[in-house]
Amino acid sequence: MRWWYRLSYEGHLAGVLLALFLLPLVGTLGYMLIEGWDWFDAFYMTVITITTIGYKEVHPLSPAGRIFTVVFVFFGVGTALYALNVLAQTLLQTQRFLQRVTLRRVMRLSNHYIICGGGRTGTRIAGELQRLGKPYVLVERQGAAVRQLRQQGFLAIEGDATQEEVLNMANIEKAAGLVTVLPHDADNVFVVLTAKGLNPRLHIVARAEYASAEARLKRAGADMVVSPYEIGAVRLAYLLLQKSLIDTFELVTKQIVMDVHVQEVQITADHPFVGKTLRELDLTNRYRVIVLAMKLPDERIEFPPDPNVELQQGATLIIAGTEPQIRRLEQECEQQVELP
Repeated sequence: MRWWYRLSYEGHLAGVLLALFLLPLVGTLGYMLIEGWDWFDAFYMTVITITTIGYKEVHPLSPAGRIFTVVFVFFGVGTALYALNVLAQTLLQTQRFLQRVTLRRVMRLSNHYIICGGGRTGTRIAGELQRLGKPYVLVERQGAAVRQLRQQGFLAIEGDATQEEVLNMANIEKAAGLVTVLPHDADNVFVVLTAKGLNPRLHIVARAEYASAEARLKRAGADMVVSPYEIGAVRLAYLLLQKSLIDTFELVTKQIVMDVHVQEVQITADHPFVGKTLRELDLTNRYRVIVLAMKLPDERIEFPPDPNVELQQGATLIIAGTEPQIRRLEQECEQQVELP
């Protein structure tokens, strides 16, 4: 709470809150002593005077009471207006402080993922990355939405993702990837262009609202373009046509939910898989994962992969398994890389 005390002290918030407490008390006591009213009538007269409502007097005022009312109006209304201004300034300073704290956290990130757009799709992506333990930062234009995202536990900064300075605030130079899910295709194209210019090595995924935007997004530099409507349509058609297969699968598995994930394994120069074949690695028996496909350094994809081909630097394995199985494989690979 030290930061709140500092903001309050600099904005004279403590004095203002004290003045707001004393004003009704002074007014109430004044009318009680000068006019001899009971406390409720005196308090009511104080409230309508401070708020300048303009109702008629509770009781006829004496000359002394009128003088007190004139003085009280000048000091009371002026203090109330000043208090509102100080409260607004304190709130603004608080939001700026939270933004600075968030930016300091973001600048410490590396190999993180930038999510442009804090709507339903953006928050679902952030939630999945958070669940997998991957570093990320959400970039949202609307301040109210950013505050709500922070209350939900998301790391979010306020700003327009189409602006270079905002992407720099998201530490784009050290980022591993970026996904843009803004509501308009033109904004997504601009984000891709800007991001690729700031970090040419960045892996970029973009959402396309209309099919006509896919080509523009790829020309702008997006590595992958996703159309939710097309994916949803294909999925619905599959469910419609494969009804018997799905019913059979549910019957056999007794509707047991399998937590299966598909993951990429990048084969770098120091990766322990380099120079070995899939038959030698025997990943299915060692880690209980399945190798679905292999992307070769020349961008060709082998499906299914040849188990006798040696893995080369730049290749990518597409594996499937449960989250603990995949995590165990990744951890053992990292430990072997760290060994001298």
